[in-house]
Amino acid sequence: MGHKQKIKTRCKWEKAEMLKAINAVLEKRLSMRAASHVYNVPTSTLLAWCKRARARNIKLSDIKRGYFKNVFTEQQENQLKQYVKEMKLSLFKMNSIELRRIAFQFAEMNNIPHKFNKESGLAGYHWYSNFIKRQRLQEIEAADPLNDISPPSTGQSCKTKTFPELLADLLEVYKFPANRIYNMNATVLISVPTMTTKIISESDKHELQSEYITMVNCCNAAGDFLPPLMIYPASKTDPEFMKGCPQGTEIVCHPSGSLQSEIFHPTWFNHFVDHAKPSKRKPILLLLNGNALHAKNLDFIEKIREVNVHILNIPKKIVHPLEVNFIPAMKNHYACEQNKWVRKTGLIINLNNIGKIIKRAYEKSAISSNAIDAFQASGIYPVNKEILIRTACLSKSSTSATDNSDYTAGPLNDEDQNSDLTIRDPDDFSFFDDLTNEENSNTSGSNETVVGTNMPLEPIFIDCKEEFNETEPKRRKNIKQIL
Repeated sequence: MGHKQKIKTRCKWEKAEMLKAINAVLEKRLSMRAASHVYNVPTSTLLAWCKRARARNIKLSDIKRGYFKNVFTEQQENQLKQYVKEMKLSLFKMNSIELRRIAFQFAEMNNIPHKFNKESGLAGYHWYSNFIKRQRLQEIEAADPLNDISPPSTGQSCKTKTFPELLADLLEVYKFPANRIYNMNATVLISVPTMTTKIISESDKHELQSEYITMVNCCNAAGDFLPPLMIYPASKTDPEFMKGCPQGTEIVCHPSGSLQSEIFHPTWFNHFVDHAKPSKRKPILLLLNGNALHAKNLDFIEKIREVNVHILNIPKKIVHPLEVNFIPAMKNHYACEQNKWVRKTGLIINLNNIGKIIKRAYEKSAISSNAIDAFQASGIYPVNKEILIRTACLSKSSTSATDNSDYTAGPLNDEDQNSDLTIRDPDDFSFFDDLTNEENSNTSGSNETVVGTNMPLEPIFIDCKEEFNETEPKRRKNIKQIL
């Protein structure tokens, strides 16, 4: 036999009918049982509310159903709904976890009593599902293709706006000039040189342990670069880290060396506000990365309202201005300065001296023409919808090619040592000829000391296009790349 589901009628009464029944009993127009029958409310519940009504006046908003109370009032839930709409208008799509995190932050910020999980910092999933039903957010989420820049199809809502339309609307309403449109992006730099020409030796692994530094860059459409923020992989800041860094650089330490939510706001955003100086008369448009999960923070949303900064998320399909000219130039100049440093000093690059190398590469890359041309080439300023749509259409075909365009070396493991190494062509670097001239000026046939060791070893230069001999697996297993 099939299971017979019991249909529950608990808490099915209406609040307005309960208030009418209470008034009828207090005015002695109906008895308790008669009022319960006429207005279709439970007798026991009506009795409890009549006792409360005799003690104080009861309004419709005071009547609650069930034993559990809502964490937020209707007005507070409308504020949360407004936060969600603002993020969606900025092309930041929220999932359930991010919305639950914002609800927890909202309760903590306003000192609202709650039973949310304080360890995870999230509201409960049942609260999330009920909130979605109450505020009817499912319809908004279903009719909002955030990462699409093409016009909405027939089945989509006509109110949906694409990235070019939102960008054009912001520029039309707020009249942002070129010096008030900023783009922010983060770049990862590696301390171990990753140049083409390498010296192969069988040195110890600990000599060339790579350290990853995140560099947060920001520039505007007028060609002005703000001082960068660098995140060092350390537990605490050392005064030696600041030596030789670009002027105005702010250094933050984190064990992972990557951009975190607590670093993005308030550390980096306050750094941005201090240099960009937004105001009510001169607001700023900040274009963020398509994966800017750190922006989905309630404190950050309140801060941008306070300082008159408007944010807009660049979808993944659209080329970011900083990725057009600055980041490729920064990587090439950084690799060049790494090799020059090692060849002239013979020292291993570490956190104490890497600032000097970054400064030289940054000064050569942070040029006004790079920023101005990048904003024009990406179609963001001036707004060019044809370029935006064309780059989005070509993104799928060019993804596989751009992923392999830059060679990035990381810490070697057993799998990397056993695999074939791919090295870039030396013709890609204009400074390769200078390095060759320096070698020709040195005495030929002399032994060269391996960086970080006292063992003399004759250098072995390998052509980039030459493949490794497969008959030497033992030697290839112990290969070490140094300069």
